[in-house]
Amino acid sequence: MDRAGRKLVRDTVDILKKLHPDWGAKKILSDIKPMLDRQHIQYTSENSLLQNIKYQIKKFNETGTTTIRRSGSGRPVTKSNNQLLNELKRKVLNKRRCSVRKFASKSKLNVSKSTVHRNLRTIAEPYHRQTSSKVTEQHIMKRRKFARWLKRYWKLDPKVPSSKWQRFVNTDFSKPIRLTPQLSIKNDIIWSTSRRDADTHGGYYGREKFSSDVMLWGGISWNDLIPKKVPVFVDEFLDEYQWPKSKKRTINGARHENLL
Repeated sequence: MDRAGRKLVRDTVDILKKLHPDWGAKKILSDIKPMLDRQHIQYTSENSLLQNIKYQIKKFNETGTTTIRRSGSGRPVTKSNNQLLNELKRKVLNKRRCSVRKFASKSKLNVSKSTVHRNLRTIAEPYHRQTSSKVTEQHIMKRRKFARWLKRYWKLDPKVPSSKWQRFVNTDFSKPIRLTPQLSIKNDIIWSTSRRDADTHGGYYGREKFSSDVMLWGGISWNDLIPKKVPVFVDEFLDEYQWPKSKKRTINGARHENLL
C-alpha cells in the first residue's frame, strides 16, 4: 500500500472510532475494504490490512486520534540538535587535538560518542596536519625583496635580449633511488591462525639500514631539461675515473665541475 492509501486508512479509522467508539477492528475492516476496492488501492493482504487497523485503533485509544505521530520505541532524544551543534562549533571546530570521545564524556548534554561524531560530520570534515617550511615574517620580507630584484634586473620574459635567465641553470636535481623494495604496511599482510604461524611463513621483513641505491642527476633551464633525453647515472659517471681499491667513490668539487 502506498502512502496515500495508508493516510486514507488512518483518517477513516479516526472518523469511524469517533462516530462508533464500540466498533472493533473487524467491523472497521468490513467498511474500509470495499472503499479501497472502489478506489483501486492495492494492499498486500486482508490480514496485513487488519493489523494496520488494529495499530491505528491502539494509537487512537492512547492519544485520542490517529493523526498524531506516536513516540518511537527507541532511546528518547535527550537534547536538541542545535544545542549540540552550537557547543561543537564553540569547543571543537578548528581546534587542535580535540577528541570526540573526551568531548562526549565531559559534555553536560549527556550524548554518546557516536552522536557527537555524527553531528560533527554535518558541519565539518577531518583533515590531517600537513608539514610545511617554518617561514617567519623576516623570511617573507627577504623573499619579496629578492623577487622584486629578479623582476627588475633579470626580467620576467627569458626571451628578452637583456634577460639573464638564458644563462641560468639549476643543477640541484639529484635523487637516490633504492634498489630494495619498500614495505607496504597496509597491503603486505599474511592471513594466518596465529602470530607464530605467520612468523614462520615470512612474517618478518628485514630492513637494511644502509641499503644500496642508485643516484640520478639532472638539471633544468628556462629552455628544457639537462640532459634532454635521460638523467645522468652518477655511478656510471664515476666509472670513468681510475679508483684505488681502498678509496671511496664520491663526488667532489672537481668531479662535479666535470659533470656540469
